[in-house]
Amino acid sequence: NVIAEADKIMGEDDYTYPITGSSMDEVNYSMDDIVNLCLAYHLTGNERYVGRTWRFIKNVCDLLTWNPYGYLDVGELSFITAVGYDWLYHEWTDEQREYMEKAIYEKGTELTHRLYYGELDGKTFLCNDGKIKEYYTGWWDSENNWNAVCNGGVMCGAMAIMDVYPEIAMSAIENTNRALEYITANY
Repeated sequence: NVIAEADKIMGEDDYTYPITGSSMDEVNYSMDDIVNLCLAYHLTGNERYVGRTWRFIKNVCDLLTWNPYGYLDVGELSFITAVGYDWLYHEWTDEQREYMEKAIYEKGTELTHRLYYGELDGKTFLCNDGKIKEYYTGWWDSENNWNAVCNGGVMCGAMAIMDVYPEIAMSAIENTNRALEYITANY
């Protein structure tokens, strides 16, 4: 039940997204949560779901990075933010929209654009846990689900911000679409 799940989320603390191994815990739960919160709003019109969705998304956007060390998190958090941004677009203030647009752009779309053009090879970044890590670039042309999760999530983020960052968004969409061809034989 969507409403029951959304109501459960209302009373929960924000996720902290600790990094374990190459990915952040709690990201998978986030995908279900954002869908349930947005759907609950559309089904009921209850503004409290919008408020909780904003708290949820702001928490994601406030992260220093979306963990490009593992890159699955970049794809998933791009998707999560894009869904919240798009499904509640008319409920957000201009400032909230800009905040999400900037996060999707900087932590997902533009970062991935730079990866596709080799600008991140051998480079490092400061991770959320304070450690210096190297960007992981082996996913984009893989023949497994990493390709679908990373490219699909980044593509959703790029589509969400297409009106605001058209050149980078279009480049990301074209590149992710091409990269998804690597997995089609396996599925």
